[in-house]
Amino acid sequence: MKRMIITSMIFICFFLGNVYADESSLVVEELFQAHKSIMLIMDAETGDIEYANQAAVDFYGYSKEVLLNMTMWIEVFIIAVLILVVRSRKKIIGQLEKSEKKYRTLFETMREGFALHEIICDEEGKPIDYRFIDVNPAFETITRLKRKNVVNKTVLEILPQTEDYWIEKYGKVALTGEILLYENYSKELRKHFSVYAYSPEKNQFAVMITDVTSIERARKKLYEEKERLRITLYSIGDGVITTDEKGYIIDLNKRAEEITGWTQEQAKGKLLTKVLKMINENTGKIVKNPVKTALNTGETVNLEDDVLLIARDGTKKVIADGAAPIKDENNQIIGGVIVFRDVSEKKKADEKIKYMNYHDALTGLYNRRFFEEQLKKLDKEEKLPLSIVVGDVNGLKLANDAFGHSVGDHILQETGHILKQSCRTSDIVARWGGDEFVVLLPNTRRSEAENVVNRIKEKISKTKVGSMLLSISLGYETKEKLDEEIIEVLNRAEKYMYKHKLFESPNIKNKIIQTIISTLHENNQREEEHSKRVSEISVEIGKAMKLPPIEIKKLEMAGLLHDIGKIGIRENALNKPGKLTEEEWCEIKRHPEVGYRILSSYNEMSELAECVLTHHERWDGNGYPKGLKKEDIPLHARIIMVADAYDAMVCKRPYREPLSKEETIEEIKKNAGIQFDPQIVKIFIEKVISKK
Repeated sequence: MKRMIITSMIFICFFLGNVYADESSLVVEELFQAHKSIMLIMDAETGDIEYANQAAVDFYGYSKEVLLNMTMWIEVFIIAVLILVVRSRKKIIGQLEKSEKKYRTLFETMREGFALHEIICDEEGKPIDYRFIDVNPAFETITRLKRKNVVNKTVLEILPQTEDYWIEKYGKVALTGEILLYENYSKELRKHFSVYAYSPEKNQFAVMITDVTSIERARKKLYEEKERLRITLYSIGDGVITTDEKGYIIDLNKRAEEITGWTQEQAKGKLLTKVLKMINENTGKIVKNPVKTALNTGETVNLEDDVLLIARDGTKKVIADGAAPIKDENNQIIGGVIVFRDVSEKKKADEKIKYMNYHDALTGLYNRRFFEEQLKKLDKEEKLPLSIVVGDVNGLKLANDAFGHSVGDHILQETGHILKQSCRTSDIVARWGGDEFVVLLPNTRRSEAENVVNRIKEKISKTKVGSMLLSISLGYETKEKLDEEIIEVLNRAEKYMYKHKLFESPNIKNKIIQTIISTLHENNQREEEHSKRVSEISVEIGKAMKLPPIEIKKLEMAGLLHDIGKIGIRENALNKPGKLTEEEWCEIKRHPEVGYRILSSYNEMSELAECVLTHHERWDGNGYPKGLKKEDIPLHARIIMVADAYDAMVCKRPYREPLSKEETIEEIKKNAGIQFDPQIVKIFIEKVISKK
């Protein structure tokens, strides 16, 4: 009979033949029973279990009787299954160990910080804290929190100042399984983190964190730089418009809005040419878009000169500056920018400066500088014959002294206007300086220049400024040949002008003085009558003093002209009924000087001018304008002083009633030796006034 002994996990087959009940068998049986391994004896053909040791009974959990009634093939199957299970378990365990090692290596070496936590809630289920279960080395490096110091501890134990929102967010992940991905700042750690959080199982959450502090700083720096650039662009005085690579507007600053009339909302997304409409100021033609050129060429482009921007409301503004491409780090064009400014006012200012550089501010004619430049330019054969006319206004100084510089300025302006009217638009009419004018007549023969001079004289003779007739002395000369020096031609024209002036001047000055006297008397009849009486009294005093006839004649003229300087004083000051202000009194005291300037311009009246200047000086030296005293005051002035004072006192004045003859004589006597020459006072009282 074939038997098989089966031990747990190992098949050992024995072909025993017949087993005899001898002593050796007993020994084997004892060993079989005592063996700690599971051992069964079975029939190899039928599979019936014939014997089982105690270890088998203990292992299978059946009684020996039950085991002996079982067939071994079932056991073999069970054992086979067990063997497979064990082998499979070993394989799985091996794989798990291998996988665990693999993932542990990943866990330990990954760059992202990883931490596993357990959420802690209060009685109401609200997250109030969380506990660290495990962290990887990267987490330690990023947070500077060591594993040994955090595992099995709560976050509030480690970082007491942890913000509530971290606990709230992580609690939601652990309790609901929601996944979170966000960036935030930890005040405790003073770092910015990018956080990915998920729940591996209920009440737990795992986080993977990345330190983005440097990125955040770079982002902040970039933002600050961008903001500085934005503020700079929005605050500068120039308009700035940026476009994409196709010329569509991306942005424009406040100044660009003001210049173009387009707001950013209106302009954004539109082609630049729709917003920035530009034409040439001189031709009216559309100006080529500078941004388009910059985008096509990759080069900076300056705006053309004289560019007009047509704003949204249709107004036109002169603009200047240029455009440039915007390139990325690979030098690829990604857009364009145009910087421009409204230079309308600047251009006006430049034109004004240019105008002032070449024009006389008073008359609007060309100035001497421009004339001299043109004289050189026109001194060419094709401009011959070239004629020059030189003019000098007569009596301008007299007019200034008598009527004030505003009248003198008006005379110059009117003269300049007549000169320009009398010439062609191509002729150069300039104020040479002071009261002199010059006219440059290209392609003009001598006879034609003479016609121009005659036209000027005719118009001048018919023109008045106030009560004054205009007068100008003119001379002209013509360059016929190229080898003639143009300066010599100019000098000859000037010489002829002065020759005419020499003959015309006395008559003109006399007319002007007569005009001044007439004007003064027309405006103030009282002054006319007063001057006549002073002249008469002065003549009588002169005769009483037995002065020569020529001196008597001078006294007569000086008496008539002594107040000629009052032509330059405002009428309301002359006829003011009340007390004069300090300013008005100073103005009144100017009239001797004004009269002196008027008369001294006429050589024949120079002595009279001195008399007029000093007729308000006093014997004691307290008069004006020089403060002369006693015999230093000219005799004629001392005589006129007495005559003037007497007539002023006996006649009614706006500021007082007249004095009687007796009162006047008494007042003059009282001031003899103080205000008046005592000898002249004595002669006046004894030989002149006593006869009246």
